[in-house]
Amino acid sequence: MAHFNLAPPVIYAVATIIVQLVGSLLIIFNRWTWLGAGALGIFTLLTIPIVHTFWSMEEPFKTMEFYTVMEHISVVGGLMVVAWKAER
Repeated sequence: MAHFNLAPPVIYAVATIIVQLVGSLLIIFNRWTWLGAGALGIFTLLTIPIVHTFWSMEEPFKTMEFYTVMEHISVVGGLMVVAWKAER
């Protein structure tokens, strides 16, 4: 977290762990699945401008980070389907 200038890093690390664990458990146990999928989706989208800033990088890192961003967008799409199907 300190590498990405997130201060204090311990709080961000703990918050990351909580969001990922609770969101995943909500989906796994099919309790408030839409909330778990939404939390994980928002978290995943927020990592793009904070961590995967490919637009400010030089090659070859720019291309590698771009692919990571595209993968993140695909994961968010999958989480949207999870939230949608959980309500049916």
